[in-house]
Amino acid sequence: MEDLSGTGAALEVLAAIAVGAVSAVLPVVNAEAVVLAAAVGRPRTAVPVVLGVALGQTLGKVALMVAARHGAHRLVGLLHHPRSRVRTGGAPAGAEPPGAGAPPPRTAWWARAARAVRRWGERCLAALDSGRWAGPVVLLSATTGVPPLAVTSIAAGLRRTPVPLFTVCCLLGRSARFLALGLPALAAT
Repeated sequence: MEDLSGTGAALEVLAAIAVGAVSAVLPVVNAEAVVLAAAVGRPRTAVPVVLGVALGQTLGKVALMVAARHGAHRLVGLLHHPRSRVRTGGAPAGAEPPGAGAPPPRTAWWARAARAVRRWGERCLAALDSGRWAGPVVLLSATTGVPPLAVTSIAAGLRRTPVPLFTVCCLLGRSARFLALGLPALAAT
């Protein structure tokens, strides 16, 4: 028999938020597996748990975004500080650059595909600067995983995407993704 008390359900939701936040920054923790386990194993509390995972993921991705926004300035300062041990200079004179030698053979279609993906990625990154397209890019990333949400979170921090816009779009996208994943499993039980 399931524990339907308020305390038990609240602990499940809090645990889901924690797991979601951890999975947002550590890819080895799979949020989708938690969602499926909740839908199959605890059908009565599955929806709040699924929404808790989405909230935790959003909090973790916002943390990545804010860290990228503030950490980038500190990193640039560190790299350009006169006493810094980290150097940005190139290889010593006469040294062969890494990866020198014959490039791997590429067919024409591969080169065209690589250019198209690079251009699409650049357009997505540029869209994060605008108030008009930043939301749809984050929503697409949070819902489908394309482009990866971790990359989008960091890029949004570097591109000055507004935090409230990122947060709302990320929460909506993650909630939709996890509900779409968990509801069929819930219906099958």
